[in-house]
Amino acid sequence: MMHLLEIAGFEFRFAARAPMRLPGYTGSACRGGFGRALRRAACVTGWSVCPGCPLLADCAYPYIFETPAGPDAGILADYERVPNPFVLAPAWHDAASLAAGDAVTMRLVLIGRAIEHSALARQAVIETAWHGIGPDRGPLDLVSAEPIAPPPAAACPDRVTIELLSPLRLVEKGRLVGPDALRPRSLLLALLRRVSLLAQRHGPAPLDLDYRALKALAEATEFEDTSVRWTEWRRFSGRQQRLLPMGGLLGALSLPLRGLEPFWPLLSLAPWVHVGKGATMGLGAVRIIAS
Repeated sequence: MMHLLEIAGFEFRFAARAPMRLPGYTGSACRGGFGRALRRAACVTGWSVCPGCPLLADCAYPYIFETPAGPDAGILADYERVPNPFVLAPAWHDAASLAAGDAVTMRLVLIGRAIEHSALARQAVIETAWHGIGPDRGPLDLVSAEPIAPPPAAACPDRVTIELLSPLRLVEKGRLVGPDALRPRSLLLALLRRVSLLAQRHGPAPLDLDYRALKALAEATEFEDTSVRWTEWRRFSGRQQRLLPMGGLLGALSLPLRGLEPFWPLLSLAPWVHVGKGATMGLGAVRIIAS
């Protein structure tokens, strides 16, 4: 079965050049470094800002990192931000000290037309690591960069376990969803919205789905079992010059899929596109285990 979105990317393995410290999560820092490196590689005009640039429509940097709604915005016209067609995901871990030669892994996922710029995006990740991350700005040397892509989607199982590998930040009615308020509709509708918007902007065509029926299915089901907790994390915003709270849910969820089969193509993509807020910096990472 074909996936709803075209997806490809790279699995990177780096080695610490010297002893260094890593913060509890490097996703925000890596995303910022990736954006700067991508802009240096893509920009040919030397303009300090992108708006007004005569080459804006053809430049890989704004398309990937500051995606505009595009000439035919459609459903995206009502959104303040358009989903970027990438996910840059270091592993979620506690703060750590690395010795020289210790490994650091990172995944870059490109979605839809962003795959056309894979060579540029790959080099931007390598440059980000080379310039250093963490409080010591410790440089990382490339060991390998293996191409990756989702395998063909399997048949829908009877149930799945959904492991939340990095903080999942879902919003309902303007508030973050905590452990007690988490229901399948929160996760499934957030995933449906994310995949639909990515397809609208970065795919060959919008998805042909019965959104009303999918919403009804999501609202009528419950998890069989949940074991989730709230974990707090803060990131420093260079733009706002302050620490921002970025807490979310970690743990595992058991979801029966009998009656939810139309959601299986979306769940098959969740490990690649992530779910919820902060997806481009690796938040909302999930593992789907069929059972």
